[in-house]
Order: sequence, then structure tokens, then C-alpha cells
Amino acid sequence: STGLYIDGVSVSHGGTKLAFYGGPSTTDYTTWEIYTVNAIAGSIPTSLTTNSILDGHPAWSPDDSKIVYASFRGPGPWQASLVTMTSATGWEIANLSSVTSTTANDNDPDWLPDGRIVFKTDRFSPGLPDQVRIAVMSADGVIVTQLTDSPGASDHDPTATSTVTV
Repeated sequence: STGLYIDGVSVSHGGTKLAFYGGPSTTDYTTWEIYTVNAIAGSIPTSLTTNSILDGHPAWSPDDSKIVYASFRGPGPWQASLVTMTSATGWEIANLSSVTSTTANDNDPDWLPDGRIVFKTDRFSPGLPDQVRIAVMSADGVIVTQLTDSPGASDHDPTATSTVTV
């Protein structure tokens, strides 16, 4: 009943809120933004991002105070950066991808219980966009560690618990 096409729903650790990305069109992704909504039927979504680029794949920080998401800011087409913002107002804290790379395509983030962020990236296979790897980064984006390395394969949509990354 929101009038939005919705994708990438993430439940807060407290179980009281949902974050998702969506937009009014299935073809114009520049209208897709990050929203939050109370996990109660009938709640009205709050838009946390408002711009003309695709913002997607939100994930809650362990204390639910922040959200990390993929923002397709370029410089190339369909090139995403990982961005953190406050979960209450959408105030942008940092573009984490720009801390260690200006050309990486980082996407599909999920926050780990220890505060690190797991995500997919092409930063370890430059020039091979079809070979994405799973990596983790510190919450400030300074330390990035590659987790997977399967030649000829592409790894996507990581998620994790305190002991296992899938």
C-alpha cells in the first residue's frame, strides 16, 4: 500500500524497524531510495535518502543506530560505493568505499556483530567485472580484507553471523 516497488528488506536487530529500498518505478532506478518503517502494520515509510541515484541494499549496524547501504555514485555506470548513515535521520556519516579505492564497485553490504561490514567487490579483480569477491571492511572503511578468491567465479550477496559468512 506504499505505492513503492520494494526490495532488500532488512530487519533491525531490535526487531522494531525495517529498512528497505524502493521506488515508484520498476525501470527508473534513479528514483529508488532507502526507507525505514516501524515493523507494525499501517506504519508510513520514512525516506532516508533523496537524490537522483540508485541507493539500495540497506543493513542495520549491530546497535541499530546506523545503516550501511550501496549508493550507485560512479564514477562509472552501475558502480556502487558503501555509505553509512544514521538510521534515525539518514544523515550521511561516510562514503566507506572512497577511503581505500576510487574505482571499486562495492555492493550488497551486511553489518557483522563485531562492527565490521561484509560485502561483494571487484577491487581484487580489476578489469574482470564478472569476478566479484567477498570482503570485509572495518566500520570506518580503512581496513579491507578479501575473503574469497575463486578464479572464474563470482561471489554475491554475502551475509554473516558472529561465526560464519555465507
